[in-house]
Amino acid sequence: MIPVCVSKDASLANNDGLEARLLACDPARPVPDRVYLVMEELLATMRRDCAAAGIPAPVAVGLDRFALPMPGPLAEFWQRPSREAGRVRVCLINGGGGGIGDGIMTAPALAAARELMAAACGAEVEFDVYSSTPARTDAALSGLAGVRVRSMPLSLAEFSSYQWFADLSGMLRDPDFSRMHLTDYTLARLGIDPDMVDAEAKEPRLGLVPIEAGLGRELLALRRRAGDRPLVALVFTASRTRALPEDMAADLFRLLARWALPVVLMADAGAAAEFVEKHGLSGMVADLSPLSRDYHAYFSIVAALDCVVSVDTSAVHVAGALRRPVVALFNSIDHRLRTRYYRTVLPVQVEYRGRRCSAPCGLSKMRYLFSAPDGAPLFDIGYACPEALDVEGIEAGMREMLAAGGEPAAIKARFAPRFQASRAPCWRNLDLGMVADAAMQICKGRRAFRPAPAAMEN
Repeated sequence: MIPVCVSKDASLANNDGLEARLLACDPARPVPDRVYLVMEELLATMRRDCAAAGIPAPVAVGLDRFALPMPGPLAEFWQRPSREAGRVRVCLINGGGGGIGDGIMTAPALAAARELMAAACGAEVEFDVYSSTPARTDAALSGLAGVRVRSMPLSLAEFSSYQWFADLSGMLRDPDFSRMHLTDYTLARLGIDPDMVDAEAKEPRLGLVPIEAGLGRELLALRRRAGDRPLVALVFTASRTRALPEDMAADLFRLLARWALPVVLMADAGAAAEFVEKHGLSGMVADLSPLSRDYHAYFSIVAALDCVVSVDTSAVHVAGALRRPVVALFNSIDHRLRTRYYRTVLPVQVEYRGRRCSAPCGLSKMRYLFSAPDGAPLFDIGYACPEALDVEGIEAGMREMLAAGGEPAAIKARFAPRFQASRAPCWRNLDLGMVADAAMQICKGRRAFRPAPAAMEN
């Protein structure tokens, strides 16, 4: 995390669409309640947006300029734990990761850490989790005692009110992140040996709020429509690196329709309707995307299904944490880093060797940053992976257009579709028939899941 101040009042929107008001101060004379702690990736975005708007960029300031009490690193608490009186408050930066799945896998680590800390210090312990995706993180951590989710950024004055802190930002740059299950990784970042926590305590669980009456009626009607056929959702959208190509998803829906009522469940209801129409799936599938209006409705829909087939995305973790049967499809990420502590998840790992890579390659997402000749960032675009796209060739065309006087917005509008349409080629090695058969065998009770967590492979 980086302390910064802004020279002009600004509104900062996070990834959940919530806005934070940043109050300006003189960088030469910063005051604690107007200095804000931001994560490195957020600071990069702020600088880019400021450059685009022609306003001064945020200025980083050193903590040594302030005579404030600062919380100690949580890892140091475990070295010499002491008895405390009253409440012990802990600040966790990026404590729930960036998505629903991250939060679900993080939750057991936070619960275990809080319990261990309370036992060690003999006091009530509160964890405040600061997130750039607070709505998602709050939904995933809902029900955890003593854990509160708050929106990034936080002021230096707020930060100084805590006794202890842990900074869990920068995960994607940490080599351990690509080698460890996220629950174990979080424990380690909190200063706890993951082996100190039993495997059973690491099993993710997700609580449900009472289902909304209208949604309940819709799900009952869907069950009547299905008759004796199981309800099986196929979730194929994710980051471009992990998203299944549309034509393959449509073929898999057709295979599932031979024995089940397939369910479409996408975050964008308009895109879902377009997909169904484009691939001629009307009448063959049930599109529940319009009913998934918020995270809790999404959880209730997943809980009502007989099986979920999903690429490596939130649906795997929601269904697994609700102990619903899951066939989880993994291409770039080793499934053991995601599914180790689930009881009802059957992983399918794609293997691939291409010109530049082999799967699983470890990529979670890719972004291309287009800069001016002087290095100033102009815009960035997400894409699948280097194997899927000739980035160098596209960049040459973009630079040619820039040299001819093209505006950055026009360049992005022209070339972005090529980046955004990319899909990882390793998916072509996936056997769709095998996936559909695995889901059918699970629904019929003919295929066992993996052993209980204590017996899982490392």
